[in-house]
Amino acid sequence: RMMTSYKLFLDEKRKPIDCIKEFSLPAKLYKFNDWLIARSYHEFVFTIAEQWTLHKAYPSFISFCDELKDKSLAKKCIDWLIQFGIDNKIYVPIIVEHNSPELDLSKAKGRLEHIQKLDWVQTKRETDEKELINNLTEIIHVPKLDNYSKRVIIRKWHKDVGDKIAKGDLLAELETKDSTMDLESYSEGVLLYKATEYGGKLKVDDVMLVIGICKRNEK
Repeated sequence: RMMTSYKLFLDEKRKPIDCIKEFSLPAKLYKFNDWLIARSYHEFVFTIAEQWTLHKAYPSFISFCDELKDKSLAKKCIDWLIQFGIDNKIYVPIIVEHNSPELDLSKAKGRLEHIQKLDWVQTKRETDEKELINNLTEIIHVPKLDNYSKRVIIRKWHKDVGDKIAKGDLLAELETKDSTMDLESYSEGVLLYKATEYGGKLKVDDVMLVIGICKRNEK
């Protein structure tokens, strides 16, 4: 499901529209009633967690007040947001303070930008790992032996997990009500996985075997 976004306003008493009069912030940003509002750390955490769990929605923009009774509120919220982003691999939202332009958020923003870079590295690594796995394994699916049977019985395995396999080796003997077939390997490597034991039934197109490839061979 596609992720949606929203704006989140963290302030103990003000509404977003109040910021236009008091702090001369852009009217187009604050004049519309399209914000979710949090008045405390608890509400901040609950709002983000609830929206993410129920709707796969995440804030694209967070505006907060630094003139709060709880002086550590902004830092607590940002620290929690950082960890939430790491755990769920979510992009970093834009964060502004709507009443203290002098507030130094450089360290927090630096940490958030660092997470963005880490997330990109993680995504690239996962992509590379998938590509590596695809290049180093041969996944064998249950073939269709006839036009009527949807299931195949494994009458015999010729190889066990851990066995070396050469091109042309027999892997298994398959059976339906109307036909039998000897399945042979088109690659050489090591048998890593069998989906069932002798006598087991599999559906057509199920994964049946996985071979770790030593060398890719042409079929």
